[in-house]
Amino acid sequence: MKNRMALVFALLLGFIASVAAVNAEFTIGKVQVDDFDISGNRLNVERGDEIVLEAWVSCDDNSTLTSDLHDDVRVRARIDGYEFGSIEDITPVFECAEGNLYKKTLALLLPIDLDASENYTLRIEVFDKLERTESVYDLFVNEPRHFVNIFDIFTSPVSNVKAGSPLFVTVRVENLGQKSQDNVKVTAGIPELGVTAIGYTKDDLITELQEEAQRFDDEEEDTDVVTLMLRVPDDAPTGNYNIDVVVEYNRGHDFATGSKSMFVQGAEQPVKKADALINVDSSSKDLSAEQETVYKLMFANIGEETGLYSVQVDGEDLWGTARVEPGFLSLEGGRTGEVNVFVKAKPDAKAGNYNFVARVLSGTSVVREINLNARVPETVKAVDAKTVLAVIFVVLIVVLIILAIILAAQKAGAGRKPEGESSVKTYY
Repeated sequence: MKNRMALVFALLLGFIASVAAVNAEFTIGKVQVDDFDISGNRLNVERGDEIVLEAWVSCDDNSTLTSDLHDDVRVRARIDGYEFGSIEDITPVFECAEGNLYKKTLALLLPIDLDASENYTLRIEVFDKLERTESVYDLFVNEPRHFVNIFDIFTSPVSNVKAGSPLFVTVRVENLGQKSQDNVKVTAGIPELGVTAIGYTKDDLITELQEEAQRFDDEEEDTDVVTLMLRVPDDAPTGNYNIDVVVEYNRGHDFATGSKSMFVQGAEQPVKKADALINVDSSSKDLSAEQETVYKLMFANIGEETGLYSVQVDGEDLWGTARVEPGFLSLEGGRTGEVNVFVKAKPDAKAGNYNFVARVLSGTSVVREINLNARVPETVKAVDAKTVLAVIFVVLIVVLIILAIILAAQKAGAGRKPEGESSVKTYY
């Protein structure tokens, strides 16, 4: 029994060994960056750069017992040595058939704080679940000639500020380039609110290498902070706003930008009360005793609340009468309306110019007084009605008397013959 188990175990080991023997072998051909073959060369790049790699790979099968198609192959590019994470890119799984050549593109973004002026190893790997092939290339990372980075933006208050209050913006900048920088200009602003502030670094920003070698003055560093004050307007609406920061260096030829969100609590805005604009179509008009003359008062409520208005007429009682329609005018915010003042001269009003006042009230408060003028011409002076009737009656009597005399005279003349007139008629 033991011999049988030992035989089965030996057969199982042999099967596993045979499966391992038929695994694919991968080949990495040339690797290019910007159409340049980096094999046998040291690639020189700058931190902050994006390296786009093109790698040609193939897979071969040394066994005739399995399929020549492998469907779980990947290619990976990796740079080791970054303190704060990994720098790598990997392709999706693809099928690799024996005898074919595959081009795979990968991209590596070099962090801006990667240690510069140092050598690194670039690794290109082709692998599946069981096999792996790797090629290594030399990589030298340099710092850009001019490069100032915004390391951080922090504010006081931290996340929200009231309208009308000061907002302090502190910007920390760092020199990550090869050259020291002087007169670094920092601008912070909230474009939507129309506020901005400008400041400069106190000292020169030296390079990292200068700081490491201590070849600088005691007060010089490769980082510095600039604090700016922004005054949030009193009427700033409530909402989220971006604080935009621009760092200008290398004599204005290069820029670094950043932003931070800030919530502004707008001031409590009281509801705008009713506020009426009032005009009159004409402040001076001609009157008559027969019909009313209309003065049109036009209202426009430019407030937000509804306004209730009334009009009183004063100063017309000695020479005329007045009435107002409508008695009350209700106007919502942003709406318009009219009130008509009807004025008529009294029958005994003397000709002349008369002044009176249209007083506009909102509740019991006088909103506006409008001075008006009325003209009573001679031609329209009022006449007493009884006098007019008496004159008409007298005129009618006179007319009747004249008509009676005329009729009587005509009748008397018709009944009398003229002297010497013969009654014999002669015919020819």
